[in-house]
Amino acid sequence: MSEISIKEQQALLVQEKERIETEQKNITEKIKELMLAEKPQQGIFFAQEIHNLKQKQNRLTVELLFCLNKIKKLSYVSF
Repeated sequence: MSEISIKEQQALLVQEKERIETEQKNITEKIKELMLAEKPQQGIFFAQEIHNLKQKQNRLTVELLFCLNKIKKLSYVSF
């Protein structure tokens, strides 16, 4: 099994970071759309959907932090 270099690992992690950030932005937009679409007077609520999206957003935040920490760790190793 061939090992990838530190630079390659960093590049992959940067791509993963960008993917996570994009997904977080999409989720934020979807949450805004759902909140605007709610009509309490008519009994139209999206609480469950919003809750699930916020949980996913929180999970992605943790993944992003792990990814950033790995990038920092690799930058120290490369010295």
